[in-house]
Amino acid sequence: MASGILSAMFVPGLAHLVLGHAVKNPLYLFPIIFGISVIGCLLGTFLGKPEEEDTLKRFYRTVNPWGAWDPFAKRSFRKIPRFSPTQFPRGTPRTSWSESCGNYV
Repeated sequence: MASGILSAMFVPGLAHLVLGHAVKNPLYLFPIIFGISVIGCLLGTFLGKPEEEDTLKRFYRTVNPWGAWDPFAKRSFRKIPRFSPTQFPRGTPRTSWSESCGNYV
């Protein structure tokens, strides 16, 4: 996030210095700013410290994300027989806060 903000602040000025004139349409700088932001996100992801297993478990129980979380769920929750990640299928309205938290509060 910081790389995106900093690149949005400084790329227009650097473009002016390099080109010798201001860019007429700032949208032309978007690919450069986007590229710097992606590189910053990837560096932060791979060079940062991984989250602890307990934090990830709490996140998974609370949010119940979809996608590439299945291997994590199978590995982490096989010791909890009553845990069901599909206790509330997506799209099912929850009637109260305590119902949405289940037995984890």
